[in-house]
Amino acid sequence: MNFYPFLLNYNTKDYIWGGTDLQRDWNKQSRSPIIAESWELSLKPSAQSYIINGKLKGYLREALDKYPEIVGKRGMDYCGFPLLIKFINAHTALSIQVHPDDEYALINERQFGKSEMWYICDAKDDASIYLGLNQDTNREELKTAIERGEIERYLNLVKVKKGDCYFVPCGTLHAIRGGVTILEVQQSSDVTYRVYDYDRVDNKGNKRKLHIDKALDVINYNKYTVPVPNSERQEFKGYKKRELVSCDYFKTCEYCIDDALSLYNEESFICFTVIEGEGQVEDISIKKGNTIFLPAGCEGNIKGKMTIITSEV
Repeated sequence: MNFYPFLLNYNTKDYIWGGTDLQRDWNKQSRSPIIAESWELSLKPSAQSYIINGKLKGYLREALDKYPEIVGKRGMDYCGFPLLIKFINAHTALSIQVHPDDEYALINERQFGKSEMWYICDAKDDASIYLGLNQDTNREELKTAIERGEIERYLNLVKVKKGDCYFVPCGTLHAIRGGVTILEVQQSSDVTYRVYDYDRVDNKGNKRKLHIDKALDVINYNKYTVPVPNSERQEFKGYKKRELVSCDYFKTCEYCIDDALSLYNEESFICFTVIEGEGQVEDISIKKGNTIFLPAGCEGNIKGKMTIITSEV
Protein backbone atom coordinates (compact mmCIF):
# COMPACT_ATOMS: atom_id res chain seq x y z
CA MET A 1 0.00 0.00 0.00
CA ASN A 2 1.33 3.43 -0.94
CA PHE A 3 0.37 5.61 2.01
CA TYR A 4 -0.34 9.31 1.70
CA PRO A 5 -1.29 12.23 3.99
CA PHE A 6 -4.75 11.79 5.53
CA LEU A 7 -6.90 14.91 5.79
CA LEU A 8 -9.00 14.38 8.92
CA ASN A 9 -12.53 15.46 9.71
CA TYR A 10 -13.29 16.79 13.20
CA ASN A 11 -15.89 16.25 15.94
CA THR A 12 -17.25 19.13 18.01
CA LYS A 13 -18.37 19.33 21.66
CA ASP A 14 -20.69 22.01 23.05
CA TYR A 15 -19.76 22.11 26.75
CA ILE A 16 -21.22 24.99 28.78
CA TRP A 17 -18.00 27.03 28.88
CA GLY A 18 -17.53 27.11 25.09
CA GLY A 19 -17.72 30.06 22.71
CA THR A 20 -18.01 30.92 19.02
CA ASP A 21 -14.37 31.52 18.06
CA LEU A 22 -13.88 28.12 16.44
CA GLN A 23 -16.74 28.83 14.02
CA ARG A 24 -15.62 32.38 13.30
CA ASP A 25 -11.85 31.98 13.11
CA TRP A 26 -11.04 28.29 12.63
CA ASN A 27 -13.40 27.05 9.91
CA LYS A 28 -15.37 24.76 12.22
CA GLN A 29 -19.08 24.04 11.82
CA SER A 30 -21.59 22.66 14.29
CA ARG A 31 -25.33 22.35 14.82
CA SER A 32 -24.81 23.89 18.24
CA PRO A 33 -24.47 27.69 18.59
CA ILE A 34 -21.28 27.17 20.60
CA ILE A 35 -18.24 24.96 20.16
CA ALA A 36 -16.17 24.28 23.25
CA GLU A 37 -13.89 21.67 21.67
CA SER A 38 -13.07 20.36 18.23
CA TRP A 39 -11.51 16.90 18.41
CA GLU A 40 -8.96 16.77 15.59
CA LEU A 41 -7.32 13.39 16.15
CA SER A 42 -9.23 10.82 18.16
CA LEU A 43 -9.95 7.12 18.20
CA LYS A 44 -12.41 7.46 21.09
CA PRO A 45 -15.74 5.75 20.20
CA SER A 46 -17.70 8.96 20.85
CA ALA A 47 -15.57 11.08 18.50
CA GLN A 48 -13.69 9.05 15.90
CA SER A 49 -11.49 10.70 13.32
CA TYR A 50 -12.55 10.21 9.71
CA ILE A 51 -10.23 10.30 6.68
CA ILE A 52 -11.91 12.43 4.02
CA ASN A 53 -9.49 11.88 1.12
CA GLY A 54 -7.90 9.12 -0.94
CA LYS A 55 -8.15 5.34 -1.16
CA LEU A 56 -8.45 4.87 2.61
CA LYS A 57 -11.37 7.29 2.99
CA GLY A 58 -13.32 6.23 6.05
CA TYR A 59 -12.73 5.97 9.78
CA LEU A 60 -9.09 6.19 10.83
CA ARG A 61 -9.68 3.20 13.11
CA GLU A 62 -10.50 1.04 10.09
CA ALA A 63 -7.28 2.07 8.33
CA LEU A 64 -5.22 1.34 11.45
CA ASP A 65 -6.86 -2.06 11.91
CA LYS A 66 -6.02 -2.99 8.33
CA TYR A 67 -2.56 -1.38 8.26
CA PRO A 68 -1.18 -1.15 11.82
CA GLU A 69 2.21 -0.10 10.45
CA ILE A 70 0.68 3.33 9.83
CA VAL A 71 1.53 4.34 13.41
CA GLY A 72 5.16 3.21 13.10
CA LYS A 73 7.29 1.09 15.41
CA ARG A 74 7.12 3.58 18.26
CA GLY A 75 3.38 3.94 17.86
CA MET A 76 2.92 0.16 18.06
CA ASP A 77 4.86 0.11 21.34
CA TYR A 78 1.85 1.75 23.04
CA CYS A 79 -1.13 -0.23 24.30
CA GLY A 80 -3.83 1.34 22.17
CA PHE A 81 -3.64 4.52 20.11
CA PRO A 82 -1.44 6.99 22.03
CA LEU A 83 -2.71 10.51 21.29
CA LEU A 84 -5.76 12.74 21.31
CA ILE A 85 -5.55 16.23 19.79
CA LYS A 86 -8.19 18.93 20.12
CA PHE A 87 -8.90 22.63 19.87
CA ILE A 88 -10.36 24.20 23.00
CA ASN A 89 -12.19 27.54 22.94
CA ALA A 90 -12.91 28.82 26.45
CA HIS A 91 -15.48 31.63 26.61
CA THR A 92 -15.54 31.18 30.39
CA ALA A 93 -13.26 29.22 32.70
CA LEU A 94 -13.12 25.44 32.67
CA SER A 95 -13.36 23.59 35.96
CA ILE A 96 -10.31 23.38 38.23
CA GLN A 97 -9.21 19.80 37.71
CA VAL A 98 -6.45 17.23 37.74
CA HIS A 99 -5.61 14.09 35.77
CA PRO A 100 -4.16 10.87 37.26
CA ASP A 101 -1.05 9.03 36.15
CA ASP A 102 -1.21 5.71 34.26
CA GLU A 103 -0.95 3.51 37.34
CA TYR A 104 -3.85 5.13 39.20
CA ALA A 105 -6.03 5.48 36.10
CA LEU A 106 -5.56 1.86 35.02
CA ILE A 107 -6.54 0.58 38.46
CA ASN A 108 -9.48 2.93 39.00
CA GLU A 109 -10.72 3.84 35.52
CA ARG A 110 -9.45 1.02 33.28
CA GLN A 111 -7.76 3.47 30.94
CA PHE A 112 -4.50 5.37 30.87
CA GLY A 113 -3.72 8.61 32.68
CA LYS A 114 -3.36 11.99 31.08
CA SER A 115 -0.47 14.35 30.59
CA GLU A 116 -1.06 17.14 28.09
CA MET A 117 0.36 20.17 26.29
CA TRP A 118 -1.35 23.52 25.72
CA TYR A 119 -0.35 25.68 22.75
CA ILE A 120 -2.00 29.11 23.01
CA CYS A 121 -3.48 29.83 19.56
CA ASP A 122 -5.34 33.02 20.52
CA ALA A 123 -5.64 34.97 23.76
CA LYS A 124 -7.35 38.14 24.90
CA ASP A 125 -5.18 40.79 26.55
CA ASP A 126 -6.11 39.67 30.07
CA ALA A 127 -6.17 35.92 29.39
CA SER A 128 -4.70 33.53 31.95
CA ILE A 129 -4.56 29.93 33.10
CA TYR A 130 -4.18 28.19 36.44
CA LEU A 131 -1.18 25.87 36.47
CA GLY A 132 -0.02 23.99 39.56
CA LEU A 133 0.18 24.91 43.23
CA ASN A 134 1.84 28.16 44.32
CA GLN A 135 2.99 26.63 47.62
CA ASP A 136 3.74 23.29 49.24
CA THR A 137 0.65 21.88 50.92
CA ASN A 138 -0.94 18.57 51.92
CA ARG A 139 -4.13 16.60 51.43
CA GLU A 140 -6.01 17.89 54.47
CA GLU A 141 -5.15 21.54 53.88
CA LEU A 142 -6.17 21.37 50.26
CA LYS A 143 -9.35 19.44 51.05
CA THR A 144 -10.38 22.19 53.46
CA ALA A 145 -9.67 24.85 50.81
CA ILE A 146 -11.81 22.98 48.28
CA GLU A 147 -14.70 22.61 50.72
CA ARG A 148 -14.56 26.34 51.53
CA GLY A 149 -14.38 27.36 47.87
CA GLU A 150 -10.89 28.79 48.38
CA ILE A 151 -8.89 26.54 46.09
CA GLU A 152 -7.95 29.39 43.72
CA ARG A 153 -5.75 30.93 46.44
CA TYR A 154 -3.44 27.92 46.14
CA LEU A 155 -2.95 28.05 42.36
CA ASN A 156 -0.44 29.77 40.10
CA LEU A 157 -2.25 32.36 37.99
CA VAL A 158 -0.31 32.59 34.72
CA LYS A 159 -0.91 35.29 32.13
CA VAL A 160 -0.72 33.87 28.61
CA LYS A 161 -0.33 35.21 25.09
CA LYS A 162 -0.54 33.83 21.58
CA GLY A 163 2.30 31.41 20.86
CA ASP A 164 2.97 30.39 24.48
CA CYS A 165 3.17 26.68 25.22
CA TYR A 166 2.82 24.86 28.55
CA PHE A 167 3.24 21.23 29.59
CA VAL A 168 0.64 19.96 32.09
CA PRO A 169 1.94 16.72 33.62
CA CYS A 170 -0.43 14.34 35.35
CA GLY A 171 -1.06 15.26 38.99
CA THR A 172 -0.95 19.02 38.28
CA LEU A 173 -4.00 21.01 39.35
CA HIS A 174 -4.97 23.29 36.47
CA ALA A 175 -7.67 25.20 34.66
CA ILE A 176 -8.02 26.95 31.33
CA ARG A 177 -9.64 30.32 31.99
CA GLY A 178 -11.86 32.38 29.70
CA GLY A 179 -10.62 34.23 26.63
CA VAL A 180 -8.26 31.68 25.10
CA THR A 181 -8.20 29.22 22.22
CA ILE A 182 -5.80 26.34 22.76
CA LEU A 183 -4.48 23.41 20.77
CA GLU A 184 -4.21 20.55 23.25
CA VAL A 185 -2.06 17.47 22.61
CA GLN A 186 -2.62 14.75 25.20
CA GLN A 187 -2.54 11.09 26.00
CA SER A 188 -5.59 9.37 24.57
CA SER A 189 -7.55 9.49 27.81
CA ASP A 190 -10.64 11.31 29.03
CA VAL A 191 -10.08 10.81 32.77
CA THR A 192 -10.64 14.15 34.50
CA TYR A 193 -11.20 14.76 38.21
CA ARG A 194 -12.94 18.09 38.90
CA VAL A 195 -12.43 19.75 42.26
CA TYR A 196 -14.26 23.05 41.66
CA ASP A 197 -16.66 24.20 38.92
CA TYR A 198 -17.74 27.67 40.11
CA ASP A 199 -21.15 26.26 41.17
CA ARG A 200 -22.32 26.34 37.54
CA VAL A 201 -25.31 24.40 36.27
CA ASP A 202 -25.97 22.86 32.86
CA ASN A 203 -28.99 23.56 30.66
CA LYS A 204 -31.04 21.23 32.83
CA GLY A 205 -30.16 23.07 36.02
CA ASN A 206 -27.78 20.40 37.30
CA LYS A 207 -24.31 21.03 38.69
CA ARG A 208 -21.57 19.03 37.04
CA LYS A 209 -20.15 16.17 39.05
CA LEU A 210 -17.05 16.72 41.19
CA HIS A 211 -14.47 14.03 41.98
CA ILE A 212 -12.79 15.43 45.06
CA ASP A 213 -11.67 12.22 46.78
CA LYS A 214 -10.04 10.82 43.65
CA ALA A 215 -8.47 14.18 42.88
CA LEU A 216 -6.95 14.31 46.36
CA ASP A 217 -5.45 10.86 45.71
CA VAL A 218 -3.51 12.02 42.66
CA ILE A 219 -2.63 15.71 43.18
CA ASN A 220 1.04 16.63 43.36
CA TYR A 221 1.14 18.65 46.60
CA ASN A 222 4.53 20.23 45.93
CA LYS A 223 4.86 23.84 44.83
CA TYR A 224 4.91 24.00 41.03
CA THR A 225 7.38 26.38 39.40
CA VAL A 226 5.88 27.50 36.11
CA PRO A 227 8.54 27.27 33.37
CA VAL A 228 9.11 30.17 30.99
CA PRO A 229 7.79 29.15 27.55
CA ASN A 230 10.50 28.45 25.00
CA SER A 231 10.58 31.20 22.37
CA GLU A 232 13.75 30.19 20.51
CA ARG A 233 13.27 29.30 16.85
CA GLN A 234 15.93 27.65 14.70
CA GLU A 235 16.15 28.97 11.16
CA PHE A 236 16.36 26.65 8.16
CA LYS A 237 15.89 27.15 4.44
CA GLY A 238 12.18 27.70 3.93
CA TYR A 239 11.05 27.49 7.57
CA LYS A 240 11.72 28.11 11.25
CA LYS A 241 11.40 25.43 13.93
CA ARG A 242 10.64 25.70 17.64
CA GLU A 243 10.68 22.67 19.92
CA LEU A 244 7.71 22.75 22.29
CA VAL A 245 7.28 19.67 24.52
CA SER A 246 9.11 16.37 24.61
CA CYS A 247 7.92 13.83 27.20
CA ASP A 248 7.38 10.09 27.59
CA TYR A 249 4.13 10.27 25.61
CA PHE A 250 4.66 12.70 22.74
CA LYS A 251 6.93 15.23 21.08
CA THR A 252 5.57 18.50 19.67
CA CYS A 253 7.12 21.24 17.53
CA GLU A 254 6.05 24.50 15.91
CA TYR A 255 7.06 25.16 12.30
CA CYS A 256 6.70 28.61 10.76
CA ILE A 257 6.86 27.85 7.03
CA ASP A 258 7.90 30.62 4.66
CA ASP A 259 8.21 28.46 1.55
CA ALA A 260 8.47 24.71 1.99
CA LEU A 261 8.99 21.96 4.56
CA SER A 262 9.32 18.19 4.24
CA LEU A 263 8.13 16.02 7.16
CA TYR A 264 9.16 12.38 7.53
CA ASN A 265 9.48 9.88 10.37
CA GLU A 266 10.12 6.18 9.80
CA GLU A 267 9.43 5.26 13.42
CA SER A 268 6.25 7.23 14.18
CA PHE A 269 3.27 8.85 12.50
CA ILE A 270 3.24 12.65 12.45
CA CYS A 271 0.03 14.58 12.99
CA PHE A 272 0.06 18.29 12.21
CA THR A 273 -2.48 21.09 12.61
CA VAL A 274 -2.49 24.36 10.69
CA ILE A 275 -2.52 27.33 13.10
CA GLU A 276 -2.06 30.14 10.57
CA GLY A 277 -2.00 30.48 6.80
CA GLU A 278 -2.66 28.06 3.98
CA GLY A 279 -0.93 25.97 1.35
CA GLN A 280 -0.61 22.35 0.28
CA VAL A 281 0.72 19.03 1.51
CA GLU A 282 1.42 16.91 -1.56
CA ASP A 283 -1.73 17.52 -3.69
CA ILE A 284 -4.04 18.40 -0.77
CA SER A 285 -5.06 22.00 -0.15
CA ILE A 286 -4.87 22.88 3.55
CA LYS A 287 -5.85 25.93 5.57
CA LYS A 288 -6.13 27.24 9.12
CA GLY A 289 -7.84 24.69 11.37
CA ASN A 290 -7.06 21.61 9.24
CA THR A 291 -5.40 18.55 10.78
CA ILE A 292 -3.42 16.04 8.72
CA PHE A 293 -2.24 12.57 9.71
CA LEU A 294 1.01 11.53 8.06
CA PRO A 295 1.59 7.76 8.27
CA ALA A 296 4.97 6.51 9.46
CA GLY A 297 7.43 6.29 6.58
CA CYS A 298 5.32 8.59 4.40
CA GLU A 299 6.88 11.86 3.27
CA GLY A 300 4.78 15.00 3.54
CA ASN A 301 5.99 17.84 1.34
CA ILE A 302 4.36 21.07 2.51
CA LYS A 303 4.32 24.27 0.47
CA GLY A 304 2.91 27.67 1.37
CA LYS A 305 3.06 30.25 4.11
CA MET A 306 1.72 28.84 7.34
CA THR A 307 2.36 27.89 10.95
CA ILE A 308 1.80 24.27 11.95
CA ILE A 309 2.08 22.26 15.17
CA THR A 310 3.39 18.72 14.77
CA SER A 311 2.83 15.81 17.17
CA GLU A 312 4.51 12.42 17.14
CA VAL A 313 5.46 9.64 19.56
